[in-house]
Amino acid sequence: METSKRFEIDIVRLSTFSEEVSWHLDDSFFEALDAELIEHGNLDATLRVHNVSGGYELEFAVTGEVSIPCDRCLELMRQPISTRQTLRVQLAEAYSDDGDVITVAADSPTLDVAWNIYEVIALALPIQHVHPEGQCSSDMASLLSQHTAHGPDEAHPSDQDSPFAALQGLFDGTKR
Repeated sequence: METSKRFEIDIVRLSTFSEEVSWHLDDSFFEALDAELIEHGNLDATLRVHNVSGGYELEFAVTGEVSIPCDRCLELMRQPISTRQTLRVQLAEAYSDDGDVITVAADSPTLDVAWNIYEVIALALPIQHVHPEGQCSSDMASLLSQHTAHGPDEAHPSDQDSPFAALQGLFDGTKR
């Protein structure tokens, strides 16, 4: 993961001055992270740091659109993103990230938030990525219909040639 210094923030300074940091994220952001799930995007990300008891809260807000592969046809599809997420940060002896809380060294309270922004975006994606009905690649849709398993009631052209055709009678009580 190679990102520029523009995603490094000084947590203590930002929380003291109540500043907001904003970035525009495009394809170069995802290329620099070598992200596999998302390759293309056009998003705006904002970060606010709040001083809270026992540490800091990083509040991320991301809006825009990413391009991800459709689970059905594998063609790229556009997925709108609009999300907010909060991350907890504490100062301590050394850096650590246990998932719930990130610990940053107190003598150097700088944190590269590029990967955190990527995770905020990835977590905002729906579990299943599919085009709306009828918008998948027509070539892939026809291939899928040819290779989709059919129930015993539905006749499929290759059912007669199947090595399991003789066993089909066991399921519906008839013998072929």
